[in-house]
Amino acid sequence: MVAECGNGRQLLEAVERYRPAVVIADVSMPELNGIEATRRLKITSPATRVVALSNFADEAYVQGMLDAGAVGYIVKSGEASDLIYAVRNATRRNAHLSEEVSTVARKIQRAAFKGDGTQSAPACTLSPREREVLQLIAEGRSGKEIATLLGISITTVKCHRNKIKEKLGVDSTAGLTRHAISKGIVRADKEFENR
Repeated sequence: MVAECGNGRQLLEAVERYRPAVVIADVSMPELNGIEATRRLKITSPATRVVALSNFADEAYVQGMLDAGAVGYIVKSGEASDLIYAVRNATRRNAHLSEEVSTVARKIQRAAFKGDGTQSAPACTLSPREREVLQLIAEGRSGKEIATLLGISITTVKCHRNKIKEKLGVDSTAGLTRHAISKGIVRADKEFENR
């Protein structure tokens, strides 16, 4: 093990510094969740393999991590040997999903195709920066806090917030938070200790 990180931003810094072969990423990290961190990690360090680790095997989390580029997904309630197996498989460039996650992944795959065999239309997509702002909003951060964390102006934060609301058809912060929870961007029961 070369590094341990408390949030998604620290994870990206550690990957940049150490270029590890495998990263075990918690899906529900504060400031930058595991899904967004994995997306960015795969751009800056494509050879690094990501194994997701989570308390949950919800569709939103599983689909988000797999779409972002994770090669494994393990639930924390599983056997320790499952995590070891996933890491070993990742170093061999193979995928591994825990049993609960495999069931969910098959369900997602079936749902991605209509009865006629064509893929269903993709949902509205937010830019990486919009997803980042959405997560911070859902974590209860103020506009000023978001601006400071991201190194942007409060006006830019407001512009992102308005674009996100428009894209999602949502008109309130509560609606944005509900959307973030439903898509696995944040967990409803998560305490964000690093605030």
